[in-house]
Amino acid sequence: MKTKLENLNALELSADDITHVGVIITDPPYGISLSSHCGRGVNGRKENYGIAGDNNQDAGLHIIKIAKQAKIPVVAFFASPYKPWPGSWRNLIVWDKGGGTGFGGDTKTCLRRTWELIQVQNASPINEGRPESVWRCTFSNQIFKSHNCAKPVQLMERLIATFVPPGSMILDPFMGSGSTGVAAKNLGYDFWGIELEEHHYNTAHERITNTQPTLL
Repeated sequence: MKTKLENLNALELSADDITHVGVIITDPPYGISLSSHCGRGVNGRKENYGIAGDNNQDAGLHIIKIAKQAKIPVVAFFASPYKPWPGSWRNLIVWDKGGGTGFGGDTKTCLRRTWELIQVQNASPINEGRPESVWRCTFSNQIFKSHNCAKPVQLMERLIATFVPPGSMILDPFMGSGSTGVAAKNLGYDFWGIELEEHHYNTAHERITNTQPTLL
């Protein structure tokens, strides 16, 4: 099992760089200019925050483009329901976060959105049966201590177990705090993680390096 972690800009990747990759699973900037003004930040503090590159969809669209050029068989992208990724996607998954969390919009006029979209381009057979497309995966807000948009490891493990062929290398070009890498290592997959922001890269590096595989 191999793990490669890099602190660099995913926009620097080309199709030639990723020809050995079997699967891309990632949570890219959605292009929705996400921000919080004195809302919840990393470590639970009240602070302003934003997401690097979130003023447009360029970074995610670049990865979609080179994945197509490199003929990557499985690509799974988290997405904003208000601004999904263009193109043809074989599977659309609704991630039901449960009632304990949910953000978005003016609190006086907008419902609390407790779900998120996952778009999957899939040219490989699903590993087990035919699961439903609404996945409930609740979590504690404590996961936001490492990243404002952190994803639960158990959700990433389910994506991998469902869509990733055995022996594939998983690439996450926007790995954030490293949940995809932790899940990949737990399940015994090779992983290549890339993160632009140094402080998030350092968090991911520590988490993934300290993870011991639970399956061999």
